[in-house]
Amino acid sequence: MDNQQIGKNAGLICYILDSFQEMTVNELCVASELTIEDFYLALGWLARENKISFYDKNFLKWICLIY
Repeated sequence: MDNQQIGKNAGLICYILDSFQEMTVNELCVASELTIEDFYLALGWLARENKISFYDKNFLKWICLIY
């Protein structure tokens, strides 16, 4: 996997989160239709750039965009 593809996958995740505001990690993974590896690489990219925030709610890990 090259950086360009990881960046595209990160953009896809941003697009999905922008539409839904917040999602659980599992919901987002399913919605993105990415492999587990590609999904977590893209999340790492977004987390490193401070574009997403993680929090716990109802015993689940949730993700939202940081605007």
